[in-house]
Amino acid sequence: MRHLVDALGREWQVYERGNSAQAPLSGRRSLVFDADGIVRRLWKYPQGWAELSDDALLGLMEDPSGLRSESRG
Repeated sequence: MRHLVDALGREWQVYERGNSAQAPLSGRRSLVFDADGIVRRLWKYPQGWAELSDDALLGLMEDPSGLRSESRG
């Protein structure tokens, strides 16, 4: 689990979530960004997400399409 603070001062908990019967893609892991009243989930994310810098991890949350273009190259 990672604890991050974005440019607006929001505190985020970032963690990997295992399979859940309630998940729309049951059986797959996801990366969860959780702040007070806000939850974002990524289904495609780098295995080494925990080693990313705070800025890179927040950037991944804001623009996950960047990951898709990098993974093609």
